[in-house]
Amino acid sequence: MKYEKCSLESKIMGVLSCDLTENIAEHFVSQLFTSINNNGCDPFVSGGKCYQEVIDKTYGPLIKGFAKKIYEVCEEIGAVPLCLARDATPIYHILKNIGAKPKLGYFTRAVMGHNDEINKDIKEKEINKKILKEYFQQITEDNNVIVVDAGMYGSLVHDLQEIGGDKVKGAMYLFSKNPYIYGYLNDIWDIDSKKTANKQITDLECEMYIKESSYLDSDVMKYITANIVIDSLECAHPHPIKSPQQLIDSGNKIIPDLKKQSSGVAQELMEYWWKTVVSSYINCNGNPTPSINEIYTKIKSKGFTGLIPLPTPEWSQKIEFLTNFKTNIGSIYPINNGGGLNG
Repeated sequence: MKYEKCSLESKIMGVLSCDLTENIAEHFVSQLFTSINNNGCDPFVSGGKCYQEVIDKTYGPLIKGFAKKIYEVCEEIGAVPLCLARDATPIYHILKNIGAKPKLGYFTRAVMGHNDEINKDIKEKEINKKILKEYFQQITEDNNVIVVDAGMYGSLVHDLQEIGGDKVKGAMYLFSKNPYIYGYLNDIWDIDSKKTANKQITDLECEMYIKESSYLDSDVMKYITANIVIDSLECAHPHPIKSPQQLIDSGNKIIPDLKKQSSGVAQELMEYWWKTVVSSYINCNGNPTPSINEIYTKIKSKGFTGLIPLPTPEWSQKIEFLTNFKTNIGSIYPINNGGGLNG
C-alpha cells in the first residue's frame, strides 16, 4: 500500500504526542520509521516486526514476571486481578494466558473525573458515581479484586476503594512512585520510592542521565529508568483507541465511550501493530528478565527499542499527593507498614 511518509509519520506523532510531549513523540516516531525504512519500507510488516522484537526482549519478560507475582498474591487472598485499561491491557493479556482470570476495566483519569497535566483535553469534572459503581460491579462480577496498573502514583486508588468498597483488597503496579503501593520494578531493581517521594526530577538530572548515568545518584538513575519504562508502555505502545473520557449507560450495560486514535492508513497501521503486540505478549516465554543496566543501554541506543529517551514531566502535585496519601490511606496490600511485601 502506498503512503506519503511525512504525512503518515506526522499522524502517528500527533497521536503519541497527546500523552507524551511533542519532542519525545517526535524522537520516538523518527526512530520507529527509520527502522521501518531500513527493513523493507512496508510500515505494516516492518513496523509489526519492530514491535514484536520489543515485546519479546523487553516488555514481555518484565510483565511476565510481574504477572506471576500478581497471580501468587491473588491466589493467596482469594481475589482476581482488575487491570486498568488502557495502560494495563498488556498485563491483562499475559495474566489471562497464565490462567489468572483477570478483569479489564476502563477506570481512566478522565472517567474518574481527574485532569491530566500533559493531555489538556482531560479536565477535572463531576462524575456520576452511581454509574461508576454499576460499572465496577459489572466488570468485577462480585469478585474481590487486586487493582493492577502500570503505575505510578495511585491517584485512582481511593476512588476505586470508594466505589468498590471492601471488594478492593489491594493494588499492585509495575512501577510505583508511591511508597505505600507495591511496585514490581521497585522489587526486582531495588528501587526505594521513599527516597524519591519528596523530590522532583530536575532537567539537570535528565541531562546527566542522557550523558552518563554514573554521574547520577543510583536511586535517581533507577527511578528515571523505571519511569521511562512505564511512560513508554503507557504512551508509546500503538493503542488503536483513545483513552475513554466517559462511561455510557446503554440501558442494560455500562460501556466505555471508545474512539479511534486516527483515521485512514494511520489508524489501520496502529490496529495492525496492536494485533502484533497482543500476540507477542501472549507468546512471550518471559526469559530472561532484563536488568536495569540492560534497559538503560536500550534507552541510550540510537535504534528503535520501543522505549522513549526521557521520562515525561513529573506530576506537579506529586509531593502533596503522597503526603496526604500517607495520612489518609496508609499502606495498601500487599505492602506492610514497614514498606516491605506482606508474606
